[in-house]
Amino acid sequence: MARLCSVGLLLVDLYTGKKIMYPGGNELNVAVYASRLGNESGIIGVFGSDPSTAFLQAVLQAEHVDYSHSRYAEGPCANSTVKIVNGDRVFTGHNNGGVTGMFPIEITAEDEPYITSFDVVSTSTYGRMHPQQVQKLCSLGVPVAYDFSSSSPHSESFRCNVFLPIPRISAVLLLLFLFEAKFC
Repeated sequence: MARLCSVGLLLVDLYTGKKIMYPGGNELNVAVYASRLGNESGIIGVFGSDPSTAFLQAVLQAEHVDYSHSRYAEGPCANSTVKIVNGDRVFTGHNNGGVTGMFPIEITAEDEPYITSFDVVSTSTYGRMHPQQVQKLCSLGVPVAYDFSSSSPHSESFRCNVFLPIPRISAVLLLLFLFEAKFC
């Protein structure tokens, strides 16, 4: 069994036509799917002070994802607005990461033992971490899987500047290797 820690965005998708919300965001999704595959998982994110926080915490508890190292801030959780067009999801807006955008994750000395207890760490371009924090994450000695995504709220130069000096980009393959047996 592998242990995976996601670091970044805790988000809800607000479906405007249905007036319903779903948990989402790259980091939350990766942590939940790892848990569903029988792996131990945790997430470090930022919860807001709105009703979305209780909803996200209930989902993470039900999915057996540890969020004990997450932060709390005054303001809204990250959200995206979504509508269904011809059966497909169309993202129509977002709140720039909510409290995660306002207070991006900074890796603290208290986080380090927690993070290094995992086999792999996952984050993404949407995680709103500053490049120095991503580099710090990578310096902890745990392979880091990073999702560059196909579209980004950040510029191409931001994404390149984050990863040119980081030697652990091959960790994406490790993530696939760790969970390969579960997909067969």
